[in-house]
Amino acid sequence: KKAQQRRNRLAKDKLPAASPAKLLDDAEAAAASGDPSTALALTEAAVRSLKPSNLAATDVSLLERAGVRLLELGQPDGALDCLLRCAAAAPDTGHAKFFYLAQLNSGEAALVYLDRGIELLTAASNSSATATAASASASSSVSQELASAWCARCELFMTDLCDRPDAEAQCEAALAEALARRPDSAEALQQRAGLRLVQQRPEEALADLRLSLNLWLPLRRQAAEAAEVHDDENGAAAADPDECGLTAEQRLRCAEMLLELGELDTCVDVLDLLMEEDDEVAQVWLLFGLAYSRQGNASAARYHLQKARALVEPGDPVAGEIDQLLSELPPEGEDDASGAKDAGANDDEELDEEFEEGE
Repeated sequence: KKAQQRRNRLAKDKLPAASPAKLLDDAEAAAASGDPSTALALTEAAVRSLKPSNLAATDVSLLERAGVRLLELGQPDGALDCLLRCAAAAPDTGHAKFFYLAQLNSGEAALVYLDRGIELLTAASNSSATATAASASASSSVSQELASAWCARCELFMTDLCDRPDAEAQCEAALAEALARRPDSAEALQQRAGLRLVQQRPEEALADLRLSLNLWLPLRRQAAEAAEVHDDENGAAAADPDECGLTAEQRLRCAEMLLELGELDTCVDVLDLLMEEDDEVAQVWLLFGLAYSRQGNASAARYHLQKARALVEPGDPVAGEIDQLLSELPPEGEDDASGAKDAGANDDEELDEEFEEGE
């Protein structure tokens, strides 16, 4: 930690005199090149150079940009300070800062910020509704962002505010708003599936989840195939995986729900695509292990659970859960339900080879 602090001080000492905008441009470049220490020092310098009061409109925009960068660099306290200053300086314009503030807060405070962001974005959406067809793409983007915001409101009432007597009604209302804005929102349909699961309505949950999957899974498969071809030809990925409409975190949640609903083959399909993006996420390996265990494939379950165990940080309570799951598998050498042996053709070494070939 001390060495990191020294590097940060050295980076600050080397900072050139520059405008806040230039400092933030340089910070973005440093972050993109894998130098978070320099990115952080540059961002903090930009924040210091912005006047603490009487911020001009340009300064508010730069301060918000700095807050977002600090959030991405794992500095939530600094991000919160920047975004609060932005909200105080420009309370009636710019919805994004309120959505970030909602992320950085919890409970009723998060709801206040989220509702303010929704209010401002709705006003922007109503204004864009009268625009020409040339701005159809921008209007679509606004409606999708609004749908996502209403999904976030539903999630807040499913978690932090679940004890409120009106929580369920608030969830239903939020989802109705989201789907009114974007009936084709994979995120909103998946969110509704999650609510139906909580309500113990699994058939409806599965129906919604399948609708959501049909909207994004084929696109994600196509993107993965295109990326593989692009890798072979150019040595670089072809597309951002999140362009399918759901983030990696949301697609991981989809896999969890598929597992809960017993849709094991589709669950494995979703996990395969997540694994192609990042093979160092313990939760992905854990869900693989659970899916294979429920399919009766003990060797594959053991292999994936052991991989998950190796990725879990020391002291993480998930480690105990994985150890318990491993202890419940049949001893190595006994038959799987599928008739395959734990040893021989399905041993860890061959599973490693199969996985590497699949990548």
